[in-house]
Amino acid sequence: MVMIPILTIQIQTDSEIESAIQAEQDAIPKKIESFQTIRTKAKFNLQNQAEKMKTMSADKYSNVGVRQNVRLRVPEIDRAKTDPNSIIAVVIDV
Repeated sequence: MVMIPILTIQIQTDSEIESAIQAEQDAIPKKIESFQTIRTKAKFNLQNQAEKMKTMSADKYSNVGVRQNVRLRVPEIDRAKTDPNSIIAVVIDV
């Protein structure tokens, strides 16, 4: 038995085609506007987060002057098992 696929052809009028094209064209500016508002909100939120990070860092770490001793932590990846966890350094220039 041989099966023959049946094709259905939908005939659209010119007005239906034009209305479909117009609907797609109307949707594009709305999408662009949506992207722009999302990007604007994201930028605003990133700036707020950066400000919070800066204030937290300023509260946590005090200002360092020239010829002051400071302790610097050495990342675990940059040291061997016998190396110290931190080193003491002197600030020469700010």
